[in-house]
Amino acid sequence: TATSENENITGMKSNIINHLELAAEDIIRNKMSGVSMAYWEMQMAMEKILKVYLMQRGEKNPYNHKITEMVNTSKNKFQMEIDDNLFKNIPSDKEAIQYRYGEIPGTTPQYAFGVYTNILQIIKAYTEQLKRKLTMNNASLKIAHPPWMDVN
Repeated sequence: TATSENENITGMKSNIINHLELAAEDIIRNKMSGVSMAYWEMQMAMEKILKVYLMQRGEKNPYNHKITEMVNTSKNKFQMEIDDNLFKNIPSDKEAIQYRYGEIPGTTPQYAFGVYTNILQIIKAYTEQLKRKLTMNNASLKIAHPPWMDVN
């Protein structure tokens, strides 16, 4: 339900879940090359939520993989509150690129899962702060077949 003032925001926010899914698949494959690729996918998911957050607030998109700069801008300019400890095990932008190209070996799937968990928390924190025109607090939906459909 986050607002999209332009196509860049729409495109970025629609791909975040895909990057997370690919990272999870890469981690559970339990092969070194998969774990290495997982870091790139996690980096892209985190980068996109940060860009969506900043672009919603009028920032341009000059950051090109620079997670630290985006986080600092969100904190210093827009008073985003986020626990710095979540970023301690996250590869830098340069390391994520090196993982992508296999220039540095991946780590264990267990360690990658810890990074994944932190990135999920980061994405959750930024997602909660996105601007919305529609909110659904405490809503519940029931998805069911209509009564006239025979599903037996």
